[in-house]
Amino acid sequence: MFPDSEIAKAFSCSERKSAYVVCHGLRPFFLSCLQRELEQSDGYTVLFDESLNDYLQRKQMDIHVRYWSTMPERVTTRFYTSVFMGHSTAEDLQEKLLGALEDLPLARAVQLSMDGPNVNLKCFRGMQEYLQQNHQVQCLDLGTCGVQTIHKAYRVGVVASKWGLENLLSSLSAIFHDAPARREDFSTVTGQVTFPLNFASHRWVENVPVIERAITLWGDVQKYVACAKKKEVNLPKCASFIQLSDFCQEPLLLAKLKFALGIAMILKPFLTEYQLDKPLVFFLKRDLECLVRKLLARFVKCSVLSASTGVIGMLKMDVADPNNLVSSKKVDIGHAAEQVLKAAKVSAKDVFAFRMECKQFLVSTTKKILEKSPLTYHLVRNLSSLDPRQMASKPDDCLAGFRKVLDALIAVGRLGEHERDSVLGEYTELLQEKKHNLRQFDKHTLGLDEFHLELLKGDSSYMHLWKVIRLLLILSHGQATVERGFSVNRQVSVENLKDISYVSQRIVCDAVSKAGGILNVAITKELRKSVAAAHNRYRAVLGGYEKTSDGADKGIKEKPH
Repeated sequence: MFPDSEIAKAFSCSERKSAYVVCHGLRPFFLSCLQRELEQSDGYTVLFDESLNDYLQRKQMDIHVRYWSTMPERVTTRFYTSVFMGHSTAEDLQEKLLGALEDLPLARAVQLSMDGPNVNLKCFRGMQEYLQQNHQVQCLDLGTCGVQTIHKAYRVGVVASKWGLENLLSSLSAIFHDAPARREDFSTVTGQVTFPLNFASHRWVENVPVIERAITLWGDVQKYVACAKKKEVNLPKCASFIQLSDFCQEPLLLAKLKFALGIAMILKPFLTEYQLDKPLVFFLKRDLECLVRKLLARFVKCSVLSASTGVIGMLKMDVADPNNLVSSKKVDIGHAAEQVLKAAKVSAKDVFAFRMECKQFLVSTTKKILEKSPLTYHLVRNLSSLDPRQMASKPDDCLAGFRKVLDALIAVGRLGEHERDSVLGEYTELLQEKKHNLRQFDKHTLGLDEFHLELLKGDSSYMHLWKVIRLLLILSHGQATVERGFSVNRQVSVENLKDISYVSQRIVCDAVSKAGGILNVAITKELRKSVAAAHNRYRAVLGGYEKTSDGADKGIKEKPH
């Protein structure tokens, strides 16, 4: 790495030393730096999610924190720690969370961000009670991860259609996976050198490329299946081939795939954008409303859509009521599916059945989003009052919404009643005095945190408002950050790795990432001292293990027979 340095050439570091330097030198230093930042902040959001650690055969719950960083000044999300468990009831989750966060000022936790299982919702209620009893505050409630809600809604639609697309896509990826002989036969018969992509059933909308590849190769797959049945190539005897043989008899399969792809393409832009770490919660109401209305326009009567003005009207709409829906013949199945349907040689009865299934797909997907998405939460809807585009175009609506945001902050103990009027007055002035700046905002070129920082920080007349907006900017719009960490866990996993090693590697990697690369990490005196003390800490930990081991051995020896 450093060919011109004699010192670097002479440097050596054993595997064990590297391990204890990371665990007992770097980890304590970087963790203490993060804790100091959180103690100095006005508040922070806690994000958590758990997944199975295959090597440890225990659940690993990763905990991240989201806060306003001072260097640089912006919203940042950082890995904090991981805890490991067997059982994961709501009580277990709450106990582990409280234990992991005991070194932080828990009263400043303004949100608990999570995905949607009932056990998490029960844990949230328990945490709310704990905070109220011990700190006289509560977390803001924005519901669960909107990204996961969209994923699950799409899957509900796929299941409701009863097309068996999950079996089709999994069979396509399975039949050629680790099967060089079948791949050779497929290429020989069809001349194709590309193959179906791997299908992940838990991330349906992310399988857009999988569906696209299936559509591209379906004619070749039919040809391969026909040749295999004629014994022109080896006949596979696996379950995936049997399922593909059945699907080859379906004349409208391509239409079904193209319809499913069309719906996925409507959802994909939202899911792609909300994978980002930058603050997006102020946009959530507008983006979700646009997405849902695109779906509704495909199967709901225009008169019903026109009557359901605003988000509230849309949420109250009964999409399962046949009186609100267009006839099956008028359901918009998309241009691509329509063309396949016209070319297919099927009966009118089959066409009607297909359109009914498309309609059920749309109804089930949309209903799930309307019932479970963050749109159902008042705070999420009212936070759009801090979307600069809305502030410029609908100032009266935004003023009413911001009043409700302030009321929500007062209700959970995050804002004093005497401060409300000052903040509201500054917000009203902002709407009047900064119209030009608000109109100039472009979310594709400037983050919300950067925009509000430039707009408010240097102006003392918005001092109270800036403090509130800074607190609201740290609210999380989803779990993408935590879920990306699961892949990092798999990368660092090896056999016999202790819990502290997993946590230490994650903390060090996160600190290096925040610094902008390993060469940008400041080698301070405090860092050197921490690394120098690593060996003593390591020996102390070993001594604790030895005492525990000796006590266990002694207990075994003294156990009566």
